[in-house]
Amino acid sequence: MVKNNKDSNAVFYGVLAGVGLLFIYLILISLLNSFNFALLNLKSYWYLIFPLAAGFGAQIGLLTAIRHSAQTSVAVGSTSAVSGSSMLACCSHFALNLIPLA
Repeated sequence: MVKNNKDSNAVFYGVLAGVGLLFIYLILISLLNSFNFALLNLKSYWYLIFPLAAGFGAQIGLLTAIRHSAQTSVAVGSTSAVSGSSMLACCSHFALNLIPLA
């Protein structure tokens, strides 16, 4: 059953997630090197970073819209679990980069 409610904040949450990802990027690079380096890096790789943040924001916006407008069924819940675990498995190799710090 689909609800037809115009009070969905999907666009707001999508924009907030995209901008938040950019702030997290700037904060992490600033902590690891310097704020000037973070801005220089952002200026150098804007064509990679901005589409990544926009795509992340779009995913969060779509997720919010789906959760707001449709009732969650077993199929939707299981698909979300499989998708989330696949993403975790795909990105878990980045944890190996932290081993030298331990």
